[in-house]
Amino acid sequence: MATCVDCLKSCNGIITPDKCIAYTGDAYELLGICGDESLFEIEGIILDKLLTLMDGTSITVTGLNTTCSLISTIQSTQPTTVPNLFQTLITASCNLQNQITNLTAIVTAGYSFNTGCLSGITATSSRDQITQALINKACDNATRITAIEGDYVKASELCDLVDACINPGTGGGSTTTQYNARMVPYAPIPYIGSLSNFDNTGKGLTAAGFEKVYLMNGLNGTQDWRGRSPIGAIQNVPGGVLDNAVDPSLPANIGTNYVINQKVGASSVVLTTSQMPNHTHQVIDLGHKHSGDTLTKAEAYNGVGFKPDDYNNVSGFTSVNKTGISIGGAGGGLAHTNLQPSVATYFIIYIP
Repeated sequence: MATCVDCLKSCNGIITPDKCIAYTGDAYELLGICGDESLFEIEGIILDKLLTLMDGTSITVTGLNTTCSLISTIQSTQPTTVPNLFQTLITASCNLQNQITNLTAIVTAGYSFNTGCLSGITATSSRDQITQALINKACDNATRITAIEGDYVKASELCDLVDACINPGTGGGSTTTQYNARMVPYAPIPYIGSLSNFDNTGKGLTAAGFEKVYLMNGLNGTQDWRGRSPIGAIQNVPGGVLDNAVDPSLPANIGTNYVINQKVGASSVVLTTSQMPNHTHQVIDLGHKHSGDTLTKAEAYNGVGFKPDDYNNVSGFTSVNKTGISIGGAGGGLAHTNLQPSVATYFIIYIP
């Protein structure tokens, strides 16, 4: 601001107060000038306006679009003067900067995802790659869902469709349920139903629903399983190492390398001498004696194993062959039962 130094010298000592000078200009309602003020009042009005213009408090901006929540929340109901608007912009900028700082920390932080079902993702895949893999997976799932919807069956139709699958009839107009539709081919099955469902050869009756189902009695191309139980074949069967209880290469399991359809075992068995465990028998001699007078030297010697020179010291000994003691045999030599606890059943099989 310029400094005024003796600004009144040019007045030649004649000074008219500005309160006494009338303003003769036009009225300016915007400035609050009506036209009948003194120069002093006009000066005051103009100075006030200049001061408020300089700090912006008298400048109100209208027609602003403050629908942005960031601006409208800060501005709220404050007048839209220049200072208020500047302060609103500064506050909003600081808030944005804080949010950017927080987001940057999140974005640059390490991350860990379980991407088990996503294709082409590795431990070094970026977020963009993972996002794209998710999009691909979602699209693939959408395609599959569309395909499923094409085969969708209403609940009201389900029972009829299932019944049609398991009860296809015989193809000749018959609607009789054929049980072979629910049987695995060539798989023996225990059966305790009526034999009236089969003819006298064991062939199943179509009218009873047993078409192509047979009793396993050795007829109609079946094995004869009457009186027999199944056992797992070993020979030519793929798989892991056999355990010691069934390994046919071990001495204890000789003859158990079963081949399919091989018949083994017996309902009863007679033990041979070699199959009997090693054992002893107790001999009980309730007491006996022999007169030494009847023994010759040779008899005494042969009976007890004494040397001839010792026979004079033997009194009452006798030969083993002449004691009369023997061990009697026991047992009848009959077969014994060789069955596990069982229950009798028929076996049937479906042969296409």
